[in-house]
Amino acid sequence: MHCTEQAGPPAIRKVRKAGATILVIEDERFVRDVTCEILRHAGYRVLQAGSAGAGRRLFLRHGKRIRLLLCDAVLPDWSGVQLVRSLRSRSAGLKVIVASGYPRGTVEESLDRKGGNEFLAKPYGAASLVSKVKMALQEPRSTEAGTT
Repeated sequence: MHCTEQAGPPAIRKVRKAGATILVIEDERFVRDVTCEILRHAGYRVLQAGSAGAGRRLFLRHGKRIRLLLCDAVLPDWSGVQLVRSLRSRSAGLKVIVASGYPRGTVEESLDRKGGNEFLAKPYGAASLVSKVKMALQEPRSTEAGTT
């Protein structure tokens, strides 16, 4: 019996026109590259950074376009959760997914779930990543951030 490799994950349907812009901040290059590829394949525009500092600079430059921040909870130069709080103070309607390989309760306790923050456990697959992103983006945006 031979196994054939599929062209892409079956649960992800490519969108023809570009969707929301997502900023991915992940220090592990392989995880960042695969995550960004999955999101692009799902039709999203993706900005990426390998550190909190680089992510902050991208956010300051492109913040008005960014609808979702996908951030690792632990970054080499700063806590991902603290970075989220800092960026959220500049954009109250920003949707956030914090990803971590640490036990769920460790990171979730420090997230403000009412503020639009979600948790994504590592390792994650393509289907769970795209599902979590869609769910986060479907929630109503804050009236402070305005709508487009």
